Amino acid sequence: MRYNFIIFGFPLYLIFFEMLFRTFSQIDTSSFIGPTIAAAGLSLMIPLVRPKSVELNEGAMEIAKNHNLSIKFIADERLINIIWVMVLIGILVWYWSCAISFLKPKETIWIFPKHFIIGMVNYVIGVVLAIYKEII
Repeated sequence: MRYNFIIFGFPLYLIFFEMLFRTFSQIDTSSFIGPTIAAAGLSLMIPLVRPKSVELNEGAMEIAKNHNLSIKFIADERLINIIWVMVLIGILVWYWSCAISFLKPKETIWIFPKHFIIGMVNYVIGVVLAIYKEII
């Protein structure tokens, strides 16, 4: 559980250090927050494409090895395919967040910068997929 706190909180740490950098450098780096969050969401998705290991008894392991077979959970294999699609979509979302942060850095949705909201889409999807991968 403590590792999940570190992993899922990572973008918040990045925002904190970015704000410190902005404060001490007198440079407005707030337009980087959206792309940073989007990249953090992608970084949560990438490790999820590794299949879960399947525990087999010695006999079944030997049969699989002799026949050059790999054994996977069906639900995990389906989720991995979905994750690959989400990674590709996530790259486009990251790019969109970058473009908005360069072209319209002050545009807001409610009180939040638009690039931040766009970046949060990747992050939330990454967290949801990571939690779901642990459940199945």
